[in-house]
Amino acid sequence: VMGAEPDYSYLHPRILADGQSLWDDVIEQYEAHSLRKAVVFVDSKKHGKDCKEKLNSHDISAAFIVSESTSSRSYSMDELDKKVLEEIKTKNRFESVSVLIAASVLDNGTNLIDKDITHLYISGTEYMAAVQQAGRVRMYEEGQTLELVIPRRATFRLESPNGIVRRIYSTSG
Repeated sequence: VMGAEPDYSYLHPRILADGQSLWDDVIEQYEAHSLRKAVVFVDSKKHGKDCKEKLNSHDISAAFIVSESTSSRSYSMDELDKKVLEEIKTKNRFESVSVLIAASVLDNGTNLIDKDITHLYISGTEYMAAVQQAGRVRMYEEGQTLELVIPRRATFRLESPNGIVRRIYSTSG
């Protein structure tokens, strides 16, 4: 039995310029006051750690959550990260920071329902992971939109004929 086609009409995709990093865009959007809250999916603990440090150095509150079972010497969650993870588990939202950075820990089974999330950043290039990540942020109210930001290096896979970006464009008008 085929399920209903996913509706991506609430997503407004934007592709980063060559060489522009996710965190530089987060900083730019935050300073322009167009970003209230953001979710940033990264493809490695190193990338997540670097992103958090860069955002914190610009006085942007950020937490990087990883699976508690894979927390290791490469990255161990601090108290704020653990607090944000608990907020997500109990409230399906995060309140203590402006930017949530996550690895695959949020890919499946966790939904964020928060009208203040305005931006979703996906750094990976795998189609199924991007679909799962886009699906983590649920719309709080009718008419809410979300800016989906992906790096240019990811577009070759995500813009394929059945890729998420093409599907978004085809449902958004």
